[in-house]
Formats: sequence, structure tokens, C-alpha cells
Amino acid sequence: MRYLLLLFIVIQMGLSSTIQDSDGDLVPDVDDLCPNTQEGVFVDKYGCPKAIEKLVYFETAQVIISLDQHSVIEEVINLAKEMKGYKIFIQGHADSTSSSQINQYISKQRALNVYNALSKELDTSRIVVSWYGESQPIASNVTKEGKSLNRRVSIHLR
Repeated sequence: MRYLLLLFIVIQMGLSSTIQDSDGDLVPDVDDLCPNTQEGVFVDKYGCPKAIEKLVYFETAQVIISLDQHSVIEEVINLAKEMKGYKIFIQGHADSTSSSQINQYISKQRALNVYNALSKELDTSRIVVSWYGESQPIASNVTKEGKSLNRRVSIHLR
């Protein structure tokens, strides 16, 4: 019995040395659904790039990043420095409190302010900025709570 266990261990050790991971993402090629992943990209258990989303929230009609949201900006900067293969997508949003035209302007200014904060420490060629006004709510604009969730800039790293 000991002989069989020892033989099994020796075989397993021999097999483990032949496992290939061509792109270095720590997922064996045999299990890697996304081969040739760029260096510096976090992957899921299938070897595919893992997207990350962070949200910066704003008060009604405000475009300046409040002090309590600066930690989100710092977190994104730190993640982006680690994840060199990722692009950064900044998307500005507004609630429906004002007119569509004003909300479009507000969401643009929010997105640009987040861009300016990130661009102080990150390569701007990695950053893509867009804004949507009130057209992409993530909660109801009927309630105060819903409106507060819609006043945001979403930052996607992928």
C-alpha cells in the first residue's frame, strides 16, 4: 500500500512539472479559456480578464469630488498601477433632477473631474471618458435613495 501511495506521489510530481502556462496568468493552458492574456491583467479561474468597477458618488447638481470620495480615486490609482494591461473607462451619470441638457453637462463635468484626478498619476492613453446624463440610471429616480445612486461616475478597469 505504501508503495502505491509513493508511486502516486512520484507520478503527480512528474506531471506537475509538465503543466504549461504559456501566458503566465497562473491558469494552466489546458484550462485557460483566454490564452495569451497580457501581463499585468488579473484573471478569473478560467484565465479571462477580470473587470473591476468602482463608483464615485456626488451630491445633487455637484461636480466636484467630495473629500469622502477621494479614497475611491486613490484605490483606482493603486489598482491601475498594478494592472498595467487594463484600460480605464470613466462614465459620468446624473439623476433626473434637472433638465436633460443640464444633466448631460453635469455628467460630463463629473467624468472630466474624475479624469483629471486620475490623470495626475496615470498614463492618459489608458483612459477613456464618456458621459450619459440621466439616460443610464441604476436605480429609480422617483426616490431620494435612487437618485443618490444615480449621481455617480463609474470607473471600469478592464
